[in-house]
Amino acid sequence: MNNIKILTPYKLFFITQGEILYALMKDGRTLKIKQTPYFSNISSDKKILSGISFDGENTHILSIPFGFDLAKPQEITSLFGYFYYPCLSKDGRKMAVVEADLLKPRPQGELRLYKRKIKHWYQQVSFESRMKAPFISSLDDSLFFIDEENRLVHYIPEISEKKILANDIQNFSLSSSLTKIVYFTETQVYVYSLLEHKEITNFPMTNLTAVCFDASEKEILYARNQDNRFAIYSFDYQEKKTTLLLQTNDPVVLLSV
Repeated sequence: MNNIKILTPYKLFFITQGEILYALMKDGRTLKIKQTPYFSNISSDKKILSGISFDGENTHILSIPFGFDLAKPQEITSLFGYFYYPCLSKDGRKMAVVEADLLKPRPQGELRLYKRKIKHWYQQVSFESRMKAPFISSLDDSLFFIDEENRLVHYIPEISEKKILANDIQNFSLSSSLTKIVYFTETQVYVYSLLEHKEITNFPMTNLTAVCFDASEKEILYARNQDNRFAIYSFDYQEKKTTLLLQTNDPVVLLSV
């Protein structure tokens, strides 16, 4: 029984700038699923989408199931200030979220890591960061984020250690096995092994808006915005083969499998 694999008809899921979640089927069809909260991010086990809504001075952190469940968003907590891209840990007891710092240039913010005890959330640590989505690993609750100098940082809470993995990056994504990470700069995409602590490959690419691995981790899925034409591609980085998957009406801000 352990050798049985569940086959899925879905190639990938994506969220557009209009905060709509779509599914791309393996047969090429695109399904519109539902509206998502603003500035959505995905949980470490990829089962929950969390996002925000504002009411003036407070940010309400909301969550909905990832996928076809049409349940209404549920409020996780409310924070004073302006927060973006909340990411929940696998057990839902930790949350990474970026607060906008209105006294600093617009792209900069403060990454805050919270832990829930009973019904309240308590801040554990904070770092200067870019206004980019962080990610909590489901393996050990370690944290990946982009700091104020556009460096990709891996923070390990158990030993309070920060490791710099790359420089000058714009965004990143972890593989499902948590053994690889893909990230991109203005001109290049890189695949990095977290086990071997070294770069696996890289290839030139510009105008990217989102990136992730496919289920096999042999392909990179990426979205581009070139001359206001929006599209999603797959790239087999072993065979060096690029395939256009679909064109979209809006920029894609999040990709996941």
